[in-house]
Amino acid sequence: MLGFTSGVLARSFFAIDWYGILFLLFLGFVCAVLSRMSETSRMALATSIVFIASACGIARYHILDTSADREAYNSCIGVICTIDAIVVREPDVRENNTRLTLEIMDEDGHRFTRGRILAYVDRYPAYHYGDVLRFTGELSFPESFASDDTGRVFDYPAYLRKDGIAYQAFRPTLEMTDTHAGNPVYTFILGMKESFLAGLSRALPEPESSLAGGLIVGAKRALGETLLNDFRIAGVVHLVVLSGYNVTIVAEAAMRALAFLPVAFASSVGAIGIAVFALMTGAGATVVRASLMALLVILARRIGRPHAMERGLMIAGVVMVAHNPFILVFDASFQLSFLATLALVLVVPIIEPYLSRIPEQFGLREIVATTLATQLFVLPFIVYLMGDVSLIALLTNVLILGVVPAAMFFGFVGGIAGMGGTTLGIILATPAYVILAYILGVVDILAHVPFATFHIPAFPFGVVVLVYVLYVYAIYMLNKRRSRLCEERY
Repeated sequence: MLGFTSGVLARSFFAIDWYGILFLLFLGFVCAVLSRMSETSRMALATSIVFIASACGIARYHILDTSADREAYNSCIGVICTIDAIVVREPDVRENNTRLTLEIMDEDGHRFTRGRILAYVDRYPAYHYGDVLRFTGELSFPESFASDDTGRVFDYPAYLRKDGIAYQAFRPTLEMTDTHAGNPVYTFILGMKESFLAGLSRALPEPESSLAGGLIVGAKRALGETLLNDFRIAGVVHLVVLSGYNVTIVAEAAMRALAFLPVAFASSVGAIGIAVFALMTGAGATVVRASLMALLVILARRIGRPHAMERGLMIAGVVMVAHNPFILVFDASFQLSFLATLALVLVVPIIEPYLSRIPEQFGLREIVATTLATQLFVLPFIVYLMGDVSLIALLTNVLILGVVPAAMFFGFVGGIAGMGGTTLGIILATPAYVILAYILGVVDILAHVPFATFHIPAFPFGVVVLVYVLYVYAIYMLNKRRSRLCEERY
């Protein structure tokens, strides 16, 4: 795992070609031979495995990075051209536009999976997954841009590359030539999601309806930038971006409802609940990653073997990187999900005993422990990426997280009822409305507290590495101390 990840990491920053890959394989072969001849055979064999795995990681990245699909339509850069394309992801509806991910199709039906187009179009007419469009317009290459005035530069081309997007287009002319040409199962799932969101709109007013959609299925499209910014300042934006926390709530609720049954059966139901939830939300890459991370946390809690989950988390991370090597460096969502899950597995068991004075009623102690662990663990990386530090994040999470499961449950019931009729939906969604109004009120008050957040200028990534080295050392020493106390006690 170390070797493969190191190979992907190296290829993310340096243009290593097949000669470099063959050289690493040769070094691996030499070390394998030496392992049969030297006294330090285990070290030589481990080194051989690392070299070979690194070569595999570099090769995996290199094959995708040099795909012919990525440059197939470079001739359309700055030139009006007509292309047939299909919408391959759920449209991303924003306040002022809609972003469509288009996969180019040639006359032979070949689809350029690594040469996709990100098209910025008007919100109306509305387009859907599976629509086949005749695209007329100019293509351009995405460009990096300064994300703030402190020197931070966002590598936008690399960020889009992880999704196979090589081009972008602004306000092209689109003519629909076919519909429902995508995967029929995925089309059905997205249709059910849209029906559910329509039911929520009938059962709840705005902005409570949009907040419920964000909590339950990650549909934050109508929250608006102002409200989303308030959630960022308050440190709870993770509630409406389908983080592992939302998925964990679904699994925990399913298992608690079946707590009277054997643990294995209840855990299986929780796993099924995660799978159904991921499908309902569209089964996007972010949701699948969050679902897998949440499942690992649930298993760690149920079997009481966090150290086994450490290895499981590492394996899951490597599998995700092997599937899409671009996420290791260029996908902040993957990085933050991985760090937050690692905090739940490693840090929560350490700090929970120090919170014995906090009552366990309503899961308050667990909420505080989880919030402290995740906030502290992801803070260095978030500050490096965005520079924002929320001073009220802990307080906001403590005030809100305890009521989120109830908001999701009653919102789900109200949305389902709203699909059948407005009156019944309004009645059943009333508890959700009260809870959602409370959440919005807390966010509105705390987000406008003076000096609730402050900005830190850009700094070298080496500082982040140093902080996490100190974190690892602190975790090691605290675990060592906890083990010694347990031995003395028993």
